[in-house]
Amino acid sequence: MASNREKYYITNTLLCLLKACENKKTIVELRNENIVEGLINYVDGFMNVTMSDVKFTSFRGDVSMFESFFVAGKNIRFVQIPDEIDMMAAIKAHAARAASAANVGLQETKRNPKSLNIWQQKSEASKLAQMKQMVHGSEAQMKMVQEAQLKMDSKAEAHDRMVNEAEAQMKKLHRTEAIRTDRPIEPDSSK
Repeated sequence: MASNREKYYITNTLLCLLKACENKKTIVELRNENIVEGLINYVDGFMNVTMSDVKFTSFRGDVSMFESFFVAGKNIRFVQIPDEIDMMAAIKAHAARAASAANVGLQETKRNPKSLNIWQQKSEASKLAQMKQMVHGSEAQMKMVQEAQLKMDSKAEAHDRMVNEAEAQMKKLHRTEAIRTDRPIEPDSSK
């Protein structure tokens, strides 16, 4: 089972692509120029890879065969993602799995309070309060965004009114200027 740190790395990095390579044959190039080609059996949250049926090629060109092989994540330079893996689909599928797992964890569970000790009861109560606060916080944020949008809309309307009034005054001023100088009056195109 993956630790919380491993789950975080898998969810928030491109490590989910390497997880998508599990049970696929691929090539891993190491930082010391060696190449490992084989079937990826397991990838953990620290990018450590367990492989089987491995062909190991050293930087000198020496080839060795191994039934199983372990590669520490810090030694990996790059992994060739097989062509049959659609990278965007793999990332989206992992994100969907992570989101559904998070939603399952946030659901309220009914438990018998007598079966929980006092610390567990306090923990359950604080988790519930945090979830309610998160929901309330997101509702409050949405309300603030809506209010800001209304303010922006009203400011835009006020600006448009001011521009229209200024244009009307300019036309009026232009008409009075034309009358004073005995220039011909241009027809009002706004009517």
